[in-house]
Amino acid sequence: MYEENLAEIISKPALYFSSPMEIVNSKQLQTSAKLIALNEWEFEVRQLDVATEENMTAIATTTLQDVHRAMRALGQEPGASNSPGGKAG
Repeated sequence: MYEENLAEIISKPALYFSSPMEIVNSKQLQTSAKLIALNEWEFEVRQLDVATEENMTAIATTTLQDVHRAMRALGQEPGASNSPGGKAG
C-alpha cells in the first residue's frame, strides 16, 4: 500500500473495503489506521441513517453493528463521538 493513498483509504473505507471486518483482517494497515478507518465508516453509516430519517434516498449495506463488531475485534469499544447532527427543530 502506498503512503500517498493511505489518507484516501482510511477517509473513505467503504470505497476500498467490502466490509468492516475486511479492514480488521487487512495485513496492509496498522491497527491505528484500521481504527481511524472504522471510525470514518461509523460516521458514514450514521450520516446515512440521518438522511433516511429525513426521507432522503440512502441505502446502507453496512450496519452500525457491523462496524462496532469490527471495532471490538480490534479492542476499541464503540462510542457516540461520531454522531452527525440530526434534524434541526
